[in-house]
Amino acid sequence: MTTLSNDQLTVELDDLSLALKVTDKRSGAVWATPGAGFDLQTYDNGNQHYRWYSSRGVDLSKTQYGANPASDCRIELRKESEVRAAARVEFTGLNLGFDVIFTLQGHELSVTIPESGWNLAGEKGTEVISLDCFPLFGGRPRGAEGHLVLPHFGGAIRSFADRADRAERMASAVAGDGGAAHVQEMGGLAPDPESSQIYSAMCYGYQGAWRDLIGYPLWGTIVGDTGWAAHVPFKHGDCDVAVVTAANRGKEKLCGAWGRFHYREHSHDQRVEEDRKMVFTFFHQKGLNYATFGSHYRGLLIEREGIPTLRQKAAASESTAYLTGASWMRPMLALKRYYYINNPNPDGKGILDVYIDCDKLCEELRRWKKAGIEKLQVQIVGANSEGHDGNYPTYFPLEPKVGGEEGFKRLLATIKELDYRSSVHVNIRTYNRPAPDFLAEHVMRDRDGAMFYESSGPGGDDYAACPTVAGPAFVSKTLTRLKELGLTGGLYTDFMIGILFRCYHPKHPLTRRGYLDAIRKYLGTAKEMFGSARAESVIAPVLDQVDMMARAHATPTAEHLARGSEMCARGLADETVPLQLIVFHGIILHGIDNTALGEKDYWDAILKLVATGSKPCEEPRGPQPQWDDLHVFEYRTLVEKMGWLQFEFMEDYQQTGEVTTTRYSDGTLVYVNHGRAAAKAGGRSLPGRSFLAKPGDSAKAEIFIEEDPALCDRPPAICPDGSKWPDGRPREGVVMTAGKATSEFGKMIGKDFA
Repeated sequence: MTTLSNDQLTVELDDLSLALKVTDKRSGAVWATPGAGFDLQTYDNGNQHYRWYSSRGVDLSKTQYGANPASDCRIELRKESEVRAAARVEFTGLNLGFDVIFTLQGHELSVTIPESGWNLAGEKGTEVISLDCFPLFGGRPRGAEGHLVLPHFGGAIRSFADRADRAERMASAVAGDGGAAHVQEMGGLAPDPESSQIYSAMCYGYQGAWRDLIGYPLWGTIVGDTGWAAHVPFKHGDCDVAVVTAANRGKEKLCGAWGRFHYREHSHDQRVEEDRKMVFTFFHQKGLNYATFGSHYRGLLIEREGIPTLRQKAAASESTAYLTGASWMRPMLALKRYYYINNPNPDGKGILDVYIDCDKLCEELRRWKKAGIEKLQVQIVGANSEGHDGNYPTYFPLEPKVGGEEGFKRLLATIKELDYRSSVHVNIRTYNRPAPDFLAEHVMRDRDGAMFYESSGPGGDDYAACPTVAGPAFVSKTLTRLKELGLTGGLYTDFMIGILFRCYHPKHPLTRRGYLDAIRKYLGTAKEMFGSARAESVIAPVLDQVDMMARAHATPTAEHLARGSEMCARGLADETVPLQLIVFHGIILHGIDNTALGEKDYWDAILKLVATGSKPCEEPRGPQPQWDDLHVFEYRTLVEKMGWLQFEFMEDYQQTGEVTTTRYSDGTLVYVNHGRAAAKAGGRSLPGRSFLAKPGDSAKAEIFIEEDPALCDRPPAICPDGSKWPDGRPREGVVMTAGKATSEFGKMIGKDFA
C-alpha cells in the first residue's frame, strides 16, 4: 500500500490494483474503490470484438505455469513525495500500458494519464478504446444514506436508498422509449428497481430529443455533510469522457458513478492524442447539496479556465449589455410544414406557412414600444430563403413571401428607429439536400464513408454539415452579407453548439475535440462580426464566446426530458435538479421557453421564469395585442425591477412542496409559491401563485407580486398559416397538447393542425 497525506486527506493506493481509498481527516469519511483502479476496454482485431481488462497486478514470480498472459497486468508504483506518486501499468499479454500520476493538494486529488506515457505497441492487434477510472469509487450499497449528483438532463440525483416512485418512473420511461436497447434486454418483464444496472453517456454527446445532453463533465456523491465531486478540466479529455452510472452491482449491491476516458468511440477510429486528467474534490460542510457542486465547478470555470462572468461580458460588449436589460422576442415569420404532419412533399417543396411579414412585424414592434417596452432584442426567424430551416445552407435571397430583402431592410430600419436591437436565427449544421448551396463535400461522413443523414425536416432530407468546412463557407457567403445589412444585436445560431460529433470525411476528418475547435472558430468569428453570439444550447467549453442560451435544462423542462430517458428506465435518475442553472447563471443569460405561445397558463409560465432567473421570451406568429399588458408586465418586473439578478451567481435552488427558494450570490432570496394555496415562505404567508424577492442589499426594496387574473384569462395563440380550407375559410390552428408531439415539450402549434 502506498500512502499520500496532507493536513486534510489521506490517499491510499493498492500496489497490485491501484484501487483508490481516500480518508477525509476533517470528517472521518472514507471513500474507496471496491475493485481495481482501472478497467481497459479494447477491440480485438483478430476476433473482431470488444474486451475488458482490469488493472489487477500479479506477482509474476508466483504465477502458475500456463496462466493466460492476456489477463496479466504488472503495476510499478513509486512514491515521489508525501503528496505525489506515479504508477506504471502494463498489460503484459497485450503489450499495452500507460502512466498514472497522483497529486494531492489541499482537498483535491488529481489523477493524470499523460499521452506520452502510453505504450501502444500492441495496437496492431488490440486497439485501446477507453479507460474506466476507479469504477464505483465512493459507491454505497442499496439502502444506504446519500445520493449521486449527475449532469444528466441538466442535473439529476440518484438516491442509494429505495424510492417509492422509482418503479413508476422506470415504467413510464420504458413506455416512452420502446425502441431502446434496455427494453429489449427486459424481454417484456416489468422494470425491476432491484436489478443490476449500468449506463454510460458521453459528455457533450448526442441524445435523441435532448434527453441526456450533458453540458459539463461533473459528477459525485453526497452523504450527509460529506461528499466528493469529480470533474475533467478543459483540454484534458473533457470532449471524450463519459459519465458511467451503476446500481445494485456485486454482492454489496453498490451504486456509484465514475468517469470513462475514450481514446476512440469505435474500432479503427482516429485516436484522440491528449493528456487525460480527472480532479477529485472532497467536501465537508454543513448543508452540502448538489448546488455546492455546481457553484464549485462554476468557480473552477471562472478561476482556472478563464471563463468571463456575464458582468465582464457586458462591460466588453454593448450588444451583450443591451440584452441583459432587455426583453427577448423571436418572431416566427414563415415556416414550412413538417412532412410527418401534413406536408406531402418531404423533398422540401411543401407548403410554406407565412405567419407575419416584415411590414406587419414593424407595426407589431411599434405597438410594443408604445405599450411601454423600452428595450427589446428582436431575433428574426424565418426571413431566410423558404422560411425557418427551409433551405439551409442557402440563406439568400430572402423569402419574398415575407417581404424579401427590401422588406427586411425596412424591418431593420424600424428596429433601429425604436432603439431596439436586431438579430437573426441561423443554422450552420443542418444541410438540406434540395438547397441550391448544398455541397456534398461539406457534409460529414459516417464510419462507412456515407453522408451523415439525420432526418427529414421543413427543408427536406437533412444532412449534418461539417463545421470545419461548412462554417467558413457560411461565414463568407451569409454572415458577411448579414453584416452589410446592418444587424445591431448579435447573432443566434441554432442547435449545434451543444453537441460534439466525429467526422470521418477523408478530406476533413474530425475528432470531437476537432469539432469543438471548429465550433469555437465559428463562434469567435460571429462574435467579432456582430458583437455577441447566442445559441440554442451550449456546453461549458464555449461559455466564454456565448452571451445567451435559448433553453436551459431546468425544472420542469429537465423533468420532462428525464421521464422518457434510458437513465430513468434503468432506475438511475430519481429526480432532476437545476444543476445547469447553478453552473451557468451569472456567466450566461438563459431562457426556458415562450411565455404566451404554447401555454395555457401564462401566470404559471411567469412563475417558472421568476424561480429560475430566466429571461422572458416571446415568439409571436402574428399580432398579439391581447398580450400587450402581459409583455409589459414581464419587461417591467423581470427585466427592469429584477434585472440585477442576471449578474449574480445562483447559489442554491430548492423546492419544498409548491414553494421554490432561489438564493443568489448577493444574498437575495426569491420565493415562488407555484401552488394555489397559501404557504409559508420568507418568514411570512405567501398567497397562492405569488412571488417574493428579498434583496440582499438593504437599499433595494422587496418585490412582492400576486397573480393577476386579468393577465391569465386570455384565449390561446391563433396561428394563421396563410392557406384556406376547401370552403374558402382561412385555416388557423391553436396551441394544443394532443396527438404526436413535435417537440420535447409535448406541444403542437397551429401549423401542425392546418
